[in-house]
Amino acid sequence: MVAYAELMQPDEAQVLYGQQVSLSQAPAEVPQILVPGQFVRSRARSMREKAAFVVPRRAVTEDSVFVLNGEGAAERRSIRVAFHVSDRFPALGIADEEWAVLDDASEVRAGDLVIVSNVENLKSGRSVVAGRINGAAADGSSSGGGESSRSADTLGSG
Repeated sequence: MVAYAELMQPDEAQVLYGQQVSLSQAPAEVPQILVPGQFVRSRARSMREKAAFVVPRRAVTEDSVFVLNGEGAAERRSIRVAFHVSDRFPALGIADEEWAVLDDASEVRAGDLVIVSNVENLKSGRSVVAGRINGAAADGSSSGGGESSRSADTLGSG
């Protein structure tokens, strides 16, 4: 999607640009203007919301992710990335800001533990030791007040 925006600034912006504003002025009296070198962050929202799976972008390799299967081994799952997003999802317990939003055709399902580290050296079938991410156990339980996580951080493989 390509979007264009026009930012309308108050007429006072022309007067204030390049001049100092007195700190004694009440904040309501100082017009909020955007000057060169500043940026605006915006977000476009659709009228239709749809639940989707997100995985840390660093977990994606060769159109797939690794999940921790029931036998404690890495299992490669095919994915299709619908789009990437830069955002924070604190409820997931991972401090990443770059995410891949998965298409419905992806083989990742609710409850899968996605492996987020050492994926470049990992092979299907290798046993994996799940660790903690930001104080959250890989099984989703938390200790020390950390958020729940549904991702496995591989500490070792063999």
